[in-house]
Amino acid sequence: MNELIFLGYILAVSSAALLALRFGKEGLIGLICVQAVLVNLFVTKQISLFGFTATASDAMAVGITLTLNILQEYFQKATALKAIWISFFVPSFIPSGGLHTSFQTTNLYSPSSEKFFSRTIYLKSSTQGLK
Repeated sequence: MNELIFLGYILAVSSAALLALRFGKEGLIGLICVQAVLVNLFVTKQISLFGFTATASDAMAVGITLTLNILQEYFQKATALKAIWISFFVPSFIPSGGLHTSFQTTNLYSPSSEKFFSRTIYLKSSTQGLK
């Protein structure tokens, strides 16, 4: 059952990327920012997919990559780099650096170094394919 939900989730994320393309580069950049926040929200939920353990944010992370590829294909590489930097800083404006830490009531310890390294890895991996 999780597999069907996951495939529907991927279809919805891909459709959102194509719909955002109709709004131009601003729509795509806005979608990337929303997906960056949602990845932080869904990362704490673990699910079983095809016998493997995965997080619920995996489809959204693939959606970010798809949206960045669409942005680079229809617009220029500089616009995709700008979108990466914008989506890198958007979670900083959420309280405590990400929504998932706001909803954790049992674990009040939230190391900021982990969030910093997570965002740094996101920035490095996103800009890797654009060079």
